[in-house]
Parts: sequence; C-alpha cells; structure tokens
Amino acid sequence: DQHSLQLAELNQKLLSFGNQSKIEQNEIIESIKNEITHSIESFKLQLKERNCSLENINLIVGATGSGKSTLFNYLNEVPMVIKEYNGRAVLEPAGQGYGKIGHGKTSETTVPNTKEFHGTTFIDCAGEFDNKEILQSIINGYLKKEATSSAKTACVSIVVNYGDLNANRG
Repeated sequence: DQHSLQLAELNQKLLSFGNQSKIEQNEIIESIKNEITHSIESFKLQLKERNCSLENINLIVGATGSGKSTLFNYLNEVPMVIKEYNGRAVLEPAGQGYGKIGHGKTSETTVPNTKEFHGTTFIDCAGEFDNKEILQSIINGYLKKEATSSAKTACVSIVVNYGDLNANRG
C-alpha cells in the first residue's frame, strides 16, 4: 500500500542520512516524528477501544517469528489450532484472535496489540531484528517508552525461538 511505500522510502533515506543536506535531514527528522506520532496515536486508540489501562503491564518482546503473538493470543484464552505453513506446524487462532500471527521473517505487528486480562494489560510488541529496517526499531522504542512511562508495575516477557538457543554456539 501507499503507506508501506512511504516507509520504505524513508528507511532508504535514513540509511544515507549523513550524506543528505541539512534541509533534507530536517525533512527526514520531521517525517520520523510524524510516523512516531501516528504510531503512538494508533496505540492509544487501541488501548481506549479495548478498555485497557497502562497501570499494570506486561510487554511481550522478542525477535520476529519467536512466537510473541502466539503467546499473546494463548494468554488471552484464544482457542488455537495447529495448521501447516511451508511444511511446518504452526499455531493459529481457531477463530478471531488478537492481531495477526505471522510465520515469516517480517513482523506482522507494527503497532502493538493490547488486551487487558486479570488486571494486567498484555502488550504484544512488534518483532525485533526483522527486515522492516531502522524506522520500525525507532517506533518500537517509542511505543515501549509510551507504554511503560506511566505504569505502576511493568513486567517483560522475553520470547525466544527454541532453535535460537542452540544456534551459533560453536
């Protein structure tokens, strides 16, 4: 879509930021501020629509594809079914879940999914280390700051792919 193309173009400009003129650098900075503002507004709207508070939060973080959204749906008692995806078994919501579960190398979550459960708002953060480039990482940081800045209690659940525990260990 058009917004994705604009983000890809902005990511390209970020990669050559030091080679840009001061005017171009200021335009890039303004575009980044606008994207951050848009993401925070979308996050706040979702919190309001789902009646979630940020008093007690649990951030679910990890690399893209590690199972954050799957865990998020499971913790919120969404019935899950096993399906095949590219020759491997994956979990999917049996019906309507909270946010799309991706099974590729690109995060399906851009603005975190939220759901309050037993007095705690669970926040399914966008994946780290994916191929959405630096802009998504900047937005991720701001959204985590937004979520935690007014929380009384904050927990972080780090989700790790089992295969990554043994990978590259010599």
